[in-house]
Amino acid sequence: TMSHELRTPLNAIIGFSEILRDEILGTVNDDQKELVADIHTSGNHLLTMINDILDLSKIEAGKMDLQLENFSIKEAVTEVNTIVNALANQKQIQLSLELNQDISIEADKIKFKQILYNLLSNAVKFTDEGGQVTTKFEVSGAALLGSVTDTGVGISPQDRAKLFQPFTQIDASSTRAHSGTGLGLALTNRLIQLHGGKIWVDSDIDEGSTFSFTFPLHQQEQKVEVTTPDTSNSETVVSGNNRTILVAEDNEQAAQLLGIYLTEAGYQVEYAADGEEAIAKAAEIQPFAITLDILLPKKDGWQVLKEMKTKPNLQSIPVIIVSVTEERQLAFGLGAVDHLVKPIDKETLLASLQSVKLPSRDGSPRILVVDDDPQTVRLLSTVLTNNGYEVLKVYGGNEAIETTISQSPDLIILDMMMPQVDGFQVVRHLTGDPRTCDIPIIICTALDLTDEDRDRLNGQIQSVIQKTGNVKEELLATIKRIERLRTPTQEAETHS
Repeated sequence: TMSHELRTPLNAIIGFSEILRDEILGTVNDDQKELVADIHTSGNHLLTMINDILDLSKIEAGKMDLQLENFSIKEAVTEVNTIVNALANQKQIQLSLELNQDISIEADKIKFKQILYNLLSNAVKFTDEGGQVTTKFEVSGAALLGSVTDTGVGISPQDRAKLFQPFTQIDASSTRAHSGTGLGLALTNRLIQLHGGKIWVDSDIDEGSTFSFTFPLHQQEQKVEVTTPDTSNSETVVSGNNRTILVAEDNEQAAQLLGIYLTEAGYQVEYAADGEEAIAKAAEIQPFAITLDILLPKKDGWQVLKEMKTKPNLQSIPVIIVSVTEERQLAFGLGAVDHLVKPIDKETLLASLQSVKLPSRDGSPRILVVDDDPQTVRLLSTVLTNNGYEVLKVYGGNEAIETTISQSPDLIILDMMMPQVDGFQVVRHLTGDPRTCDIPIIICTALDLTDEDRDRLNGQIQSVIQKTGNVKEELLATIKRIERLRTPTQEAETHS
């Protein structure tokens, strides 16, 4: 895929330059360190551009979803300022926030912070040393009005007209001098539009700039005024024509939303707030289908699914996974303990390893690194070895399976995209073998999973649906498809 081809080479560029810069393998002189630091900075700059391009492509294709949550504006600004402060301090630029009272907003927090970061880092970038950047927020009716004002170089009227167009740079000499890409503001504009807001700029040459934007305080699709069904004493009719759906979800608002969608479509709804309750209720009411969250208390969704598939009275009930993000949950569903996206930085990798409780053994924990790219294997091996781990290195799927059986590593770091035997086949083999099924796996890949990949990973799952995006239509369409697939013969067999 495009993301795999673009990100994989950067994995080596960023990773190896970081190792050299931090002198992990030995000292370098000052001139060498400066050059290596430039390589590392340029690699990260290129990664930012690639991520912006991929994000813009997703938005243009209608595939960018919002994960809505209520959060504090002050908290979000503080988190972004922590990152931008490092840039501002280098130029003695003062960052300030004007906020009379803390404001709560319903939006995608990650994307909101991305918008703020783009605007603030841009302001710092185009402001001379000793300048000032001010962020201001206030409520205007049912909307949030925000602005970022700088004392920077300013923008001419002719350039303002094309400022938010993708792949378009204003005055090239100025942009090059300040390391501009021409993508950040275009992406910011798209992300704000995705939330139902708008952005504009007031500026002139040598007079600084003010970027203002509006955001709805609440997203329209969430404003559904319906009383939550009382599920404590609900009655369910179990029959061959059963149209009861069990919603297994520990988040009350998410369960309510699914209940609204399903009830409006003519289904009866039962609820379970944890994994154990989901299994018990499924056995009791024999629902037509189950919507299953993954991150449930007591027993998570994968445990629920695994247990259901071993029980004759539950194994034929269709299960629809409704969870936060596809890729991570697919990884966990494979038996993975984490899912890292290339390029990987050292801190992320080590934090992931520390979260895994490796079995105690004599000597250092042994980690098997599996990747067909020698540079990736070398990079991961160097980082791991220098942090006290013993490393086994293999470059293909068959070798990974054989080494796991013969060497019994404590942990496996696995790429998914390999020739001949790929990561999907490796995981399926290892998780199905009693000798290797308990070994934790961290999936480390630049691969964007396709529909075909989802089918391969979820043989026992009817569908995987994100909570974000167009849940209602996708959920109902999936249930309709299940209804069509369950012929009278299958129904008779199910209830016999």
